[in-house]
Order: sequence, then structure tokens, then C-alpha cells
Amino acid sequence: MVIEKGSEYVTDKEPFRVHGNLSCIYPIIEKKKKVIIGKDIVAIGMDAFRNCQALCEVVLPEGLEEIGSSAFEGCTGLTSVAIPDSVTKIRIGAFAGCTGLTSVTIPNGVTEIGGGAFSGCTGLTSVTIPDSVTRIGISAFSCLSVSNLCKCCRRHFLR
Repeated sequence: MVIEKGSEYVTDKEPFRVHGNLSCIYPIIEKKKKVIIGKDIVAIGMDAFRNCQALCEVVLPEGLEEIGSSAFEGCTGLTSVAIPDSVTKIRIGAFAGCTGLTSVTIPNGVTEIGGGAFSGCTGLTSVTIPDSVTRIGISAFSCLSVSNLCKCCRRHFLR
């Protein structure tokens, strides 16, 4: 399924139009395995894909700037995610409970990772965090021990 700015989708409740901020889209994608976010979307809003357990793959476009709070929380089928370089903020709980994730590479554009962003990601064994990240919220990676972070990343936790 491709989700683009200006597209209209019909749910069992009412028509849904996607604008620049993708939010509350769960009713139209809850059983989709793959979702491609169109290049005009600049933010994935709060709870947009929350608890979409069937979702295995999401393609995020270059130009995306923010992944909202709990945007992918509970997407247990999600095994990997390529976060584009244009993303600057990963909000609170964005990927919390995504137990299928095994590794995450945070791109150079990200400056902020919200609290609990990857908490409960019990399959996560490796995280790479660039120098551009200046703020990491409480329990952002509560599922990992500091030893599982790449050497360059440990400084964020050992201040």
C-alpha cells in the first residue's frame, strides 16, 4: 500500500485524507504487511501505525522529518526499519514494543531520540547512534545493556 499526501482512503467510518502529517491511519492499514510512505509526507504523527502487528515492512521517504510519539509502538511484526537521513526527531515511544526489530541505525540527521523510543524492543541487539544526536530521553533503549551499543554510542549514556 502506498500512502501519499492528498490521497483519500475510505474506512468503515468516514473518508480519510492524508495531509503533510500522517496520523491516525490505523483503520486503513491494520492488516497490511508492507506500507510505503509517499515522498510528500514530512511527519508520521502520534499513534499512526500503533499496534499494527501484521506490519513487517515500512518504507520511509527521504524528506521525512519526524517520527511521532508511539507511531510504530507495538508493531511486533516489524523486523527492520531504514530511517532516512532527513529525520531529525524520533519521538517518545516511537518504536516501543517492536519486538521483531533486531538492529537499528540512527542516521546522521537525528538530533533527538525521545524517552522510551525503543523500549521493550526485546529482539534489539545492536544500535548505532551518530554524533549528531544531542539528546536521548530516559529509557530510550531500556531493552539494551550499554555493552550492546557501539563504542561511539556509549558516550551518550555515560555522561
